[in-house]
Amino acid sequence: MPGYEEILDEMKQAYREKTGSEPADDSDVGIRMQVLASQLLALHTRADWLGRQMFALSAEGEYLDMHAGQHGTARKSAVRSAGELSFYMDEPVWYDVEIPEGTVCVTGGINPLRFVTGHAEVIPAGETRCAAVALSEEGGAYNAAAGTIVFIVNPPQVFLKVTNDAPFSGGTDAESDEELRARLSGLLSRSSNGTNPVFYENAALEHDGVDSAAAVPRARGRGTVDLYLASQGGPASAEVIASVGDELQSKKEINVDLEVKPAASQSLTAEIMVRPAEGFTLEELSPIIKQAVGGYIKDLKIGQDILLAEIGGRIYNIEGVANYRVVSPADDVIVPPHYIVRCQDVTVRSF
Repeated sequence: MPGYEEILDEMKQAYREKTGSEPADDSDVGIRMQVLASQLLALHTRADWLGRQMFALSAEGEYLDMHAGQHGTARKSAVRSAGELSFYMDEPVWYDVEIPEGTVCVTGGINPLRFVTGHAEVIPAGETRCAAVALSEEGGAYNAAAGTIVFIVNPPQVFLKVTNDAPFSGGTDAESDEELRARLSGLLSRSSNGTNPVFYENAALEHDGVDSAAAVPRARGRGTVDLYLASQGGPASAEVIASVGDELQSKKEINVDLEVKPAASQSLTAEIMVRPAEGFTLEELSPIIKQAVGGYIKDLKIGQDILLAEIGGRIYNIEGVANYRVVSPADDVIVPPHYIVRCQDVTVRSF
């Protein structure tokens, strides 16, 4: 696309060729050319933008949504994460301790995440613990790891404490342009015929809360299909599993025994050793490396292996890393077709 100066120079050159004189910048003709060049640049910019919206691989926003709609799919919405909070006391008391509906609990850190109980619970007299189902705001960030929800914002009793014994899961972010574009590209490049694994996987991926799907034909013998689902935070929730299963039961081919299941989750702890380059410190590099390694593992789909080459490449491309060594995992991690790997922790040390 030509720039402003290029457009203006072309008009001045055409003027010189036709008149034999040079238009001064502060003359009537020169000012008109400058105004026209600005408008022509705006038209070029608009035409370039419209050209990108014509194709699914470059369209953005509502125009990308239109391309998706033409192919029978739509952008997925954000989904809340869910899990159980454990309310407990160090010592039992002689009366019932009520935990009201709407009790707010948060994680630690500078930007705490907020979780709210969905209904009232009671710690019976003489006991010290009870569990309560809680929900979060929408988004994958709310898939809190076990033991990270540790504060009660509005405690009904001052001696009451809270934790989450298991991770919260099921939360997903609204599908971004890049993610929708990749899914739409997969729909166009992997043809579904109503019976192959792609048919089941594509149907599942259209559901909110499904980030990854893997269909395994003949998993339990001839005429069987097992479909495994995962969200951004781990295995898909029971609600999502039921929703996908109900839809596919009416769409699947006759005499196929279909089972929709949550993907099995495999936790990974990574240990990285780095040598900071001159002018850089381990404290500066550590959070960047953790984000790079954790982000790589988070983006893996069901059944995708963890490759040391990918981990190493992401680390070495970070500015300030002179050298590195991946201590754990010591080798590529081969992931079974119905498993999804989630990063439990990344430790960074210097050498």
